[in-house]
Amino acid sequence: MEAWYAGPQGIVRARVSSDTAGVASRATVEVLHGDAFVLTVGASTPMRAAPQTLGAAMLVVRGGATTYRLRWDASSIGVTAQEFPSRGAALVEVLTGGRAWRGEFDLETWSMREPWEGPGLDSAFSPAVTDAAVAFAAVFESIIVRSEALSGGAFAPVQGQFPVVQAGTAQASCDAACWGAAGGAAAVACQTAPDIACILATSVCGIAASACHAVCRA
Repeated sequence: MEAWYAGPQGIVRARVSSDTAGVASRATVEVLHGDAFVLTVGASTPMRAAPQTLGAAMLVVRGGATTYRLRWDASSIGVTAQEFPSRGAALVEVLTGGRAWRGEFDLETWSMREPWEGPGLDSAFSPAVTDAAVAFAAVFESIIVRSEALSGGAFAPVQGQFPVVQAGTAQASCDAACWGAAGGAAAVACQTAPDIACILATSVCGIAASACHAVCRA
């Protein structure tokens, strides 16, 4: 998918791609001003035919001289078809600006356990880097809405918004891994009111999870 916007500073384009290979589903959004990359957002989420754990999700955002990497890892948390896990914690690591932050994401509260001082995307990137992508906000917000609807509530990209999985169905454990890890990663990266970097990151997590979701039902 590609969208473009002709503004006073020239043409800005947004390209979306996704693929499923091995044990991960991946999605990328590239925002270009002319032929120059302004912002690149990539996400990978678990993809297994019969997942046994929640798995791990990765989110990488690059813009200007800044790279933001986030890993949300619940590979030690088992998944069944009966319910979404509500105990235990995913391990979280954020790398940006030459520093690293590590903490735990509580599955019961669906939020970071305190103390947590890791930066969100809003503080990692300046408006000078992200402004070119603002024209596409509505497009990517619609992708988030579609992902939330497609997941039936399993995609929960907001802290405190616990995922809902249709327990007892044949796809329940697969959906938990597809959508749970993606939503958890987005929830950590977007800690305040969503700016354009956050909207892009959440939509990319949703696109990757959607591809996994399709495999669950193949």
